[in-house]
Amino acid sequence: NVSTGNHVVTVVTFEPSFDQAAGTGYNIQRFSGLFTDTSIGAGFGDLDADGTIETTDLEGLGNRSFEDVLYLRNTKFEAAADVNGDGLVTNTDLFALGDELVLGGASQAALDSYSGVLLRRGDVDQDGVTGGDDVASLHASFGGSGWLEDLNEDGTVSILDVETLITELVRTVHGDFDLDRDVDGNDFLAWQRNRGMDSGARFDQGDADLNGSVDANDLAGWRNQYGFQGSPFGPASAAGEAAAVPEPATWVLVLMGALACGVRL
Repeated sequence: NVSTGNHVVTVVTFEPSFDQAAGTGYNIQRFSGLFTDTSIGAGFGDLDADGTIETTDLEGLGNRSFEDVLYLRNTKFEAAADVNGDGLVTNTDLFALGDELVLGGASQAALDSYSGVLLRRGDVDQDGVTGGDDVASLHASFGGSGWLEDLNEDGTVSILDVETLITELVRTVHGDFDLDRDVDGNDFLAWQRNRGMDSGARFDQGDADLNGSVDANDLAGWRNQYGFQGSPFGPASAAGEAAAVPEPATWVLVLMGALACGVRL
């Protein structure tokens, strides 16, 4: 196999062992500097090498898409999915793929499909929705090493995986406690309901700075990001950018004033 598109590529050998059921013994080797020119396909993301990056190249299971290869967890290899060129297809490649799709001129439909792949990878509890329940599932798995939960692939499930869920997969900001890609009054209410928690608090409970407590610092973080609206598509590196952050709506200011005066809401 050779990586596709207008990139310096490497030759890949992929030799499955006799023990496919166990998913072990796969020998992947890369040899840099060989066959550095190729006209195969449209680049990373064009898994069928037909010259166009389509939705079927990116999403679906059992169809040789990027998502299919990712979820097979390196028992299958496609060079056009190996964005970082390490002979594996992992979340690292998933996060880097967005920029490559933009450079490759992928259509809006394909970019939307990519966003869907990101969100589904963040669906840790596999209930079909990516949101606060997945944050809870991550917290319940801290210290483990399960593939579904180890989103940053460092070998241990920790608060860093919550960070990855927020910034890389949902592509939102830390004031978006319900992970719906905007920062609004609903997020304020999540903070308000849990304010005062001094240990064990989760992001979806209003812990914007991920330090385990819900306090004034988290409220300040929410306020600074109030009005954020995630774009339909943007690489993860741009997820935190909002065009303009309006002042909080009047009712939100009233609630915040009541809190400052010690009124119980």
